[in-house]
Amino acid sequence: RIIFASNYLAPRGPEFDLFEINSDGTHLERITTAAGFDGFPVFSPDGKHLSFSSNRRDVVDGKYRVTGTPAGEHDTNVFLADWQADIGPVTYQPETAAADRYRTDIDYLADDAREGRGIGTKGLEDAEHYVGQQFQAAGLDVGHQDFEVTTDITRGAGTKLAIDGKPVADADFTPTRFSATGTFAGAIADAGWGLEADFKAKHLKGKIARVHRFVPKEIENPSEQAHLGDLRYKGFLAKQAGAIGLIVVDDGDPKQEEAPLPSVAPSGEIGTQGDAGIPVIVVKRAAAPAKARSVKLAVELETVRTKTSNVIGVIHAGGAKLPGIVVIGAHVDHLGMGGGSNALDPKVHAVHNGADDNASGVAVLLEVARTLGAKKAELRRDVYFVAFSGEEEGDLGSSDFVKQYKGDAIVAMLNMDMVGRMRGNQLHVNGGESAKEWRELVQPACDAARVECTIGGWGYGPSDHMAF
Repeated sequence: RIIFASNYLAPRGPEFDLFEINSDGTHLERITTAAGFDGFPVFSPDGKHLSFSSNRRDVVDGKYRVTGTPAGEHDTNVFLADWQADIGPVTYQPETAAADRYRTDIDYLADDAREGRGIGTKGLEDAEHYVGQQFQAAGLDVGHQDFEVTTDITRGAGTKLAIDGKPVADADFTPTRFSATGTFAGAIADAGWGLEADFKAKHLKGKIARVHRFVPKEIENPSEQAHLGDLRYKGFLAKQAGAIGLIVVDDGDPKQEEAPLPSVAPSGEIGTQGDAGIPVIVVKRAAAPAKARSVKLAVELETVRTKTSNVIGVIHAGGAKLPGIVVIGAHVDHLGMGGGSNALDPKVHAVHNGADDNASGVAVLLEVARTLGAKKAELRRDVYFVAFSGEEEGDLGSSDFVKQYKGDAIVAMLNMDMVGRMRGNQLHVNGGESAKEWRELVQPACDAARVECTIGGWGYGPSDHMAF
């Protein structure tokens, strides 16, 4: 607990009182209520007494009632009080009610009893039920969107590849775990290293792009190498450029030893298992001549599936309606008992509570739902609140939502993921360059909240906004 003096109840005047608050911003309690100034609180070393300055006037006939000494009109005195830590039920100030609810939500979602909110656990089911109850209490229409999560992937026997009419041996190529499935055919278009500039320089609509694996040697920064060389990222750029498929070959530097083909099995890496929207395959050098002209491809992936669900709450706008809806989301699942490359220590088998990732985001989602639920008459667009499942397995819940959604156009999506780590009053708003309206909307809100915001980026990243 922190004790401090403030005049926030009457910010234009000298009426200061003492307040106490938890270090996480919850449970604001007013300590003094007398008229005038109360400030400069100091505890005794043993915590049993509180001294503070005050110009409160306990005066009878011009003298202080306690001491009998003359009372000056503008005196400020030091008072010493016994400090009682436990005085029974306390009425907290309304200004921290949101912080109190936020902490309560996180405490429930990140409790050991939720079993780390892993796919298939009762803990995740309980968390989803809790979210639904909170949505309902906020006045939202609540529903569940059931889907299945892939917990294992194997290559199907129907996966086949032919380049320029010549069949490629199964051992010489592999689909990626996030490849679209089905039958595809088209002309090949070379797109260099598969960087953004490479795709912009080519006409790829309706074609199958061919790119080098990894990145050129001129890119030396490890984080840039990981990002720009990511196969899913290359697939994302190819799809954005209009390609109907992507072939990846490790032949950018023929002098280097060729890397093994990647595994199709789930790796547990965030954002690497959802369907990329186009087929993405990796082919060995010997089977993919640089001058090849056409491809016929069939991708079949066999999966083990586990049921889970998204929790959806809808506020129907009560104001003059504008076209389209707004989606606000946060993923409710986490890592369960750990393991896999998402865990900080994959060898630890214990509850991974996920307070930041992403109980914090769900708690914000619930608080926004409560706030807007009380203002539905003012809203001009319907707002969908979605607690996604399957994010840790590759943004699967958000992908399923987008596929199943059949309503009005989605004009904006706001995603809350790991928002419980703000430091130094600085907030990072990613995806700010994905639409021109964001900066115009976000910056004034940051200014009004007196928060230093960094707004930027065009939206690529391992979380549920990717599906939108």
